Amino acid sequence: MTGIWWAHVRDARPALAALLPPSDVARMQRYHQAADRDRHLVAWALSRVIIGDLLGCAPAAVPVSRYCPQCGQSGHGKPYIGAAGTQTGAAGPHFSLSHAGDRVVVAVSSDGPAGVDVEATTRAADAIDGLVRAPAEQPARGADLLRRWVRKEAVLKATGHGLAMPMTRFAVAPPGAPARLLSWPDDPSLPGRLTLRDLASPPGYAAALAVIGPLGQLVTHDGAAVLAALRDGPAVTAR
Repeated sequence: MTGIWWAHVRDARPALAALLPPSDVARMQRYHQAADRDRHLVAWALSRVIIGDLLGCAPAAVPVSRYCPQCGQSGHGKPYIGAAGTQTGAAGPHFSLSHAGDRVVVAVSSDGPAGVDVEATTRAADAIDGLVRAPAEQPARGADLLRRWVRKEAVLKATGHGLAMPMTRFAVAPPGAPARLLSWPDDPSLPGRLTLRDLASPPGYAAALAVIGPLGQLVTHDGAAVLAALRDGPAVTAR
């Protein structure tokens, strides 16, 4: 099963910082803009509440580590659940988060490594087509270009490469066709193993989900309600 939780930047409030470990709070405070701090707070508080509920632990105690497949080192790169230096979250739950504008989305999956991305329509500057389009792909503009972008970024988050791998190195299905990974450098088997889906998103946004493995049931939740429920006490059911 894979769950998608949507929240809003207005869901941020100082009390949510108690759900984060000191390292996350320090990372949040490095942002210069209040809106960036709020997006970080909502995304990570929501992620930790959801995963803490699954693991049966306090949100701040969720063991989040990072691993970079590019250099093979821990401490940076894709976040995963597990102690640093262990197998990178093979048992799950797998998770990914993204935010753009005033929206936040979190994906938590037992189906396989996941990547989720959301972008606002204002992000679709036609000038970035050359940074997104692989040689086998046709040029795209406007909403089609944004759709291609979120599909590709979701894939890069699922694999753990992030934007360290140029989007021009792999291809996805045309924006008007059902989402699918068509090619991947150095591993021709990945398109057959990765599931890519366009997500229903708020007006003015585009979003996509990638999961390495067959996608089971996909369920959308109200993340704002999860965070609001914390006002009524510490017991939160995020599932």
